[in-house]
Amino acid sequence: MEEKRIIPSEQFGGQAGAEESVVQLEYLNELSGAFKAFSKGADKMKQMYTKLEKRVVYLTDELDKKNRELERAHRLAALGELAAGVAHEIRNPLCGIELSATLLQREIQPADGRHELVENIVEGVRRLDTIVSNLLTFTRDQKIQPCACELSQVIRETIQAVEFKRQKHNVRLQCRVLCGHTVLKADADQLRQVFVNLSLNAIEAMPAGGALTIVVRRQERRESMPACFVVSFTDTGEGISAAHVERVFDPFFTTKEQGTGLGLSISHRIVENHGGRMRVFSRKGKGTTFWVYVPVRPQGAGKER
Repeated sequence: MEEKRIIPSEQFGGQAGAEESVVQLEYLNELSGAFKAFSKGADKMKQMYTKLEKRVVYLTDELDKKNRELERAHRLAALGELAAGVAHEIRNPLCGIELSATLLQREIQPADGRHELVENIVEGVRRLDTIVSNLLTFTRDQKIQPCACELSQVIRETIQAVEFKRQKHNVRLQCRVLCGHTVLKADADQLRQVFVNLSLNAIEAMPAGGALTIVVRRQERRESMPACFVVSFTDTGEGISAAHVERVFDPFFTTKEQGTGLGLSISHRIVENHGGRMRVFSRKGKGTTFWVYVPVRPQGAGKER
């Protein structure tokens, strides 16, 4: 067998060997550049994948929230139809009981022991009538009547409405408006009802005194929400357990001995009718914060100018 020999490149001539080295170097440079470009492209793809993955997680969470809200809306609709019928049936005999008890009360002298019993009947009937009225308010489809209003003025009226109870419970109240322009298009009366309810709930959660802080700020348009005002109510009260936080907006759910469990449900519906939303965070023994998001203009009212 013929022996193979490796012939050094120098034997082919120095110039040819040099040209071959240059070609090899250029090829290596091109290969290195291609690798760097590929590596850079891979990094970009990785970043895009990470962003896409986060986006998918966000959209999945939003879809879950919307599904829960839709399920809750279906439950409330069915419950509302049932409650409306029951409320109407209860209200008629209640009116008769109250009228009869009031007439009987007039016939009995205050010194008579039976006078207090009749007074308790009248008070109980009026309390039941209040519950029925709240129930009808909850089941009725309340149409908002939006008009230009000053949100800071609605807050001032809210503070005035709860002033007596605030002093009675020895609660310090602080209000901060973090935006100079607070004009929005909304139903001022219904918003005031929401704010008063949240303020009273906060005050009642601090029977031994505490602090209630109301903050108003503006939030610009985001993917899931139009431009809106955010009003927060933060108390230093008893707080709500984790098991109860998820149910605070459900009708008839309450932890109060004298509560009807409809105040927050009605407030939630009013805010939803404005195209907004409500959020809550609480820790037992640490206090509670409610956030009310109210669009600058309700849905269907046209673009904001």
